[in-house]
Amino acid sequence: MRRTRYVRYSLGFKLKVIKFVESNSNNNASKNFRVSHKQIRKWIENKQKIIDSPCRVTRARIQRDGTAVYSDLENELKAWILEQRLLDCIVDGKSIKRQALDIAKRDHLDFRASNGWFSRFLRRSKFVLRRITTSGRDPRLI
Repeated sequence: MRRTRYVRYSLGFKLKVIKFVESNSNNNASKNFRVSHKQIRKWIENKQKIIDSPCRVTRARIQRDGTAVYSDLENELKAWILEQRLLDCIVDGKSIKRQALDIAKRDHLDFRASNGWFSRFLRRSKFVLRRITTSGRDPRLI
């Protein structure tokens, strides 16, 4: 059995196939667009997600527009980080994620503090986490 290559399809292409299926059959769409039946079924199941996607379509992949999904959470988290830094407290990645989860739990949000979210949050907020060393710190704080 020959192994097929993975192909990425744009949102526009997926929508075109879905509209074609609405007036024709999956079999005709599969032959016409050279896409497997299974893939077409998946697109039809996820039709609403494809239509409502807040992403912009590029040639090969979907890209987010750079805005935060939970902007209120992130604004509160930024304020907390700045407050902790003013109090000369050490703020590391684990404490930031823990605080984000606490805020999300308090506000009843379906939120996961994944590593991907964390790195994008740091980039959006222009925060930098560095390794804690004793060479550049005030000796009174050690």
